[in-house]
Amino acid sequence: MNEAQTKQSFIEPLLNALGWDTSDYKETSMEENVPLIGRVDYALKINGVSRIYVEAKKLSADLNNPDYIKKTVTYAYSKGINWALLTNFAEIHLFNVNESRDKSPIRFSFEDYECDFDRLWLLSKVSISDGLLNKEAVKWCFIAQPIPITSWWKRNSAARNRAFITRPSSLRIILLKKPSAGFCRNTAIMKT
Repeated sequence: MNEAQTKQSFIEPLLNALGWDTSDYKETSMEENVPLIGRVDYALKINGVSRIYVEAKKLSADLNNPDYIKKTVTYAYSKGINWALLTNFAEIHLFNVNESRDKSPIRFSFEDYECDFDRLWLLSKVSISDGLLNKEAVKWCFIAQPIPITSWWKRNSAARNRAFITRPSSLRIILLKKPSAGFCRNTAIMKT
């Protein structure tokens, strides 16, 4: 079975079962162009904004192939999409492109789809829309716990004040540096 047959017979029905309408371009665009790289098989969208890129392979493909992984992650990373999914239907490998490249993906296996349906449902349109995948990924320590910028701002007032006094442009550097000793190494800062 080739890739096109795998997509039509298995992957698209799975996406539909997870609530993604593969016939609606505003929700699931197929063969979306990623400039200078190629075309990703599916872009799963919420309110017209891509949230997950899906790279499909034929049923017999080895998803541990480094070229497949690099291609999948690069598609998402280059467009600012946090989640990249590589699948041949028999397996699903889910990557968060903002985390370490050497971190293992979240893996799903066909044999476990039914008994581990709650975890598979995290890939559903409803779960992505509600932010459940991100919440669970934090619990699994797969992604960093986001800290609202206002919390970071309050905790780091001395560093912030020094930055403004010495050189206002250095504030950007402080935000990009590794977190201070009071922060976990995997802590991320986000806007609120």
